[in-house]
Amino acid sequence: MDRASHHRSKDGRGLRRGSDLVQSLLGRLLLVAVLGVLPLTAATVGVQQYHAVVRASQAQARTRHLVTAHLLADAPAASGNADLSGQVPALAGWTTPNGAVHGATVKAWPGQAAGTPVQVWIGPDGSRTTAPATQAQAALRGFQFAAGTAAVMALLCVLVWKGSRLVLDRYRYAQWEAEWARVEPGWSRRRPGRPG
Repeated sequence: MDRASHHRSKDGRGLRRGSDLVQSLLGRLLLVAVLGVLPLTAATVGVQQYHAVVRASQAQARTRHLVTAHLLADAPAASGNADLSGQVPALAGWTTPNGAVHGATVKAWPGQAAGTPVQVWIGPDGSRTTAPATQAQAALRGFQFAAGTAAVMALLCVLVWKGSRLVLDRYRYAQWEAEWARVEPGWSRRRPGRPG
């Protein structure tokens, strides 16, 4: 064995190959990444996404308004098209302050009579839109992005570790074969290229 390519380990238990040192160093770096960098990065991404949703919600709150609409027809009886809350789609209409009449499908309780008031969010043009995001929705979005970032980073660390082990193991096996080809003839008293 080539003594120059081996190093004494810190624990004094023997020689270590250069590839062992590379693997050890890489393992430590990945551990630091998983325990230190990953949580900070995930938290930063989550907080940034939370603030982005809050800013968007605040902008939407300036242009979206809750108005009272009225069912234009009786809501249908409960059927297969009810949502999880038990509400069914029904047609409702409303008039904007400038006198424009709008209509859209809204959620109503089965059998509600025509003319029943329902609350609808409208945008600047008076058409139906969604409500601005709530604090809870912003927090959920931030958590989702943080968890996704953590999962992706952890997966990358695992892939780097597994890939590096594969490459280093192949390198070590090739080194072992080369060293054995050099040493084995002396141990078996054979000369290279001659049968034993």
